[in-house]
Amino acid sequence: MPWHRPKSVDDDLKGPQRVQRLLESASYRLADEDAAFLAQPEMRGVRLQLDFWKAEDLLQAHGVERTVVVFGSTRIPEPAEARRRLEAARLTLASSPEDANAKRALRIAERVHDNSRYYDAARAFGRIVGQAGTLDHALRFVIMTGGRPGIMEAANRGAFNANAETAGLNIALPHPQFPNPYITPELCFRFHYFAMRKLHFLQRARALVAFPGGYGTMDELFETLALGETPRSFRSL
Repeated sequence: MPWHRPKSVDDDLKGPQRVQRLLESASYRLADEDAAFLAQPEMRGVRLQLDFWKAEDLLQAHGVERTVVVFGSTRIPEPAEARRRLEAARLTLASSPEDANAKRALRIAERVHDNSRYYDAARAFGRIVGQAGTLDHALRFVIMTGGRPGIMEAANRGAFNANAETAGLNIALPHPQFPNPYITPELCFRFHYFAMRKLHFLQRARALVAFPGGYGTMDELFETLALGETPRSFRSL
């Protein structure tokens, strides 16, 4: 058919060149394949829908109906790592006893080491929830975290060790970051919008556990408490 081939050079010497420029133009690109178009401020509504539906589609496909959300500090490592940091801080201070920065680093390392017990607690909790679901499907609650290190890693790790699926909802940030390695690959998401991430945290939540943390943990905790106080059913989100 005529539209199966470009304009012939026999009819117009520059015709094929013009057609090629048209094929390469941004206007000819399919809308859902045009990253620059989708990045426009006017397309924010579409991006919000995409942010929601990609995770929603996969959660539904994996039969995730009920979750237990775990929040906590990204800065609380497992005890072995905390001990290594503490020993390193002690050695640094021993070599420079009057160094104020070394003294401060040791105090921080001591606090982190003391708090590292919460990593084991979160890991044990994740394992309990994961084991319950593997023994009885009626008790299947998927551990869901922010997908980052620290307490979130511990909760994902506990469920992972129980051979249970576990979810992580990460967020796009301006600096490099990595999801923790204990999330089920098909349930590891990265969101552009905090609003969509927060929605997915609570949409299927049947419980929320908050371990010691910072601003992020407090933000999620108090927002959840506010929703419960209004009152507002999470399942209506």
